Amino acid sequence: MRTTIKAAGPSPPDPPPRVRPTRQGDQSASRGPESPQEGLLGAILDSVAHDLRNHLTTILGAATTLLEFQAVLPAEARTDLLQAIQEEAGQLNGYVSRLLDARRLRGAGACEQPSLDVREVARHVVRAGVRARTGRTLVCRLPRILSLARGDRTLLEGALDNVVRNALAYGPVGSRVTVSVWEEPRAVCLSVSDEGAGFPGADPERLFERLRRGGAAGAGCGLGLAIAKSFMQAMSGEITLGERRGGGAEVILRLAKA
Repeated sequence: MRTTIKAAGPSPPDPPPRVRPTRQGDQSASRGPESPQEGLLGAILDSVAHDLRNHLTTILGAATTLLEFQAVLPAEARTDLLQAIQEEAGQLNGYVSRLLDARRLRGAGACEQPSLDVREVARHVVRAGVRARTGRTLVCRLPRILSLARGDRTLLEGALDNVVRNALAYGPVGSRVTVSVWEEPRAVCLSVSDEGAGFPGADPERLFERLRRGGAAGAGCGLGLAIAKSFMQAMSGEITLGERRGGGAEVILRLAKA
């Protein structure tokens, strides 16, 4: 029998500790708070992802119906479907433009603050809301004379559009959503009010958190107000929540005068 005897000596060093792979969530936690530009870019991406599937579903459904039933559809129905495809494609084009505009945010200290007439933004957003045919009445109240505001049209359209869509989603069918514009001594204001349940018992600040719902469960995915707040902050603007007289919610957006 052969016996092997190991020479006495220092024990081998302990193996190095295994390094746990860093998860994406750990990386974001170690990076610290995100910059305003990162937050805004994230909000823009959320905004696009928020509505992209809905618009594509409408386009796909309308196109499929035209292809499968074009021989039996009346001319009026075919026209309605074609208009739906055109309108939804226009909305998607707007989202792509918003993403392209967001490129300048990388490395920028702040967004440019050109002068703009917020009435033009309100008209554009309301026309899009009316075409959506949500079963709610959308009204726009604009003054004849208004000071110019300091802000970015693309970002203001995104903020107002998200607030209007929230109001249309949460308001009861057959109710009214009103977009109003006015001015204060140092600011130009837009408000969106509805006839829904409002924010009973809710902390207004928490309603701006992503994925936080403020109305009926299942309506929307809780991104609209968070996105709107990021857009307004990028323009040094302000967004506040309140209760509408007579019931319902009111969201006010403020921009400094030019």
